[in-house]
Amino acid sequence: MILFIGNMLSIHGLNPTSIEDLSKKLSVYFPIKSISNKKNKLFRIIDMLFSITVNSRRCQLIIIDVYGTSAFYYSIIVIIYSKILNIKLIPVFRGGALPQKMLKHPRLFDFVFRGINPIICPSDYLGSIFNKKFNVQIIHNYIELNNYP
Repeated sequence: MILFIGNMLSIHGLNPTSIEDLSKKLSVYFPIKSISNKKNKLFRIIDMLFSITVNSRRCQLIIIDVYGTSAFYYSIIVIIYSKILNIKLIPVFRGGALPQKMLKHPRLFDFVFRGINPIICPSDYLGSIFNKKFNVQIIHNYIELNNYP
């Protein structure tokens, strides 16, 4: 099973995120569980950690969105917990605030992201910044061409 972790808040009327859309598309080919649709931030992190714990024996991979906003710290907690449980993970760096976050907390970045292979960046900009320090693979965001005549 693959566990997708990020904001899955479209059920509350928000726009779907890339990770939410990708998890739906890949569920045709792989067993997928998507976390979390909780609006409350405390409930969301509890849901994330609980889901990892409950699925730890079946989970082969965790794919997690990493943003530079307050959600950054949730990602850090999830990544450290996944490492403790020895579950392979792929972080997806999103958002222009991440480079500033790395400058502000360089040791935290080194501690958390060292040894993770690969780290996905959806833009050349983020890839060029983080590739100096980590093993980054650039996979650009996609769009559904059928929706744009």
